[in-house]
Amino acid sequence: MLTTYVSKMLAHESLATTTRYLNPTTERLHQFIEETEEKRQKAAALAKPLQTEEKAEPDSGPPADGDPADKSLGS
Repeated sequence: MLTTYVSKMLAHESLATTTRYLNPTTERLHQFIEETEEKRQKAAALAKPLQTEEKAEPDSGPPADGDPADKSLGS
């Protein structure tokens, strides 16, 4: 979450006030990055079967020449 969002939610007048309380450390930043990457990988794994299904579905194009629906229109 962006620091500016946190600052607005807490109604701080200055961003400096918010950053004083957040005090991000290198260790915590690395932990955040690792957790975010794990979540991204899980989301990608969940999305992959859905993407495969979309590619496998045939495209419904215009009706074939021998389609009875065309004949019912009275040519």
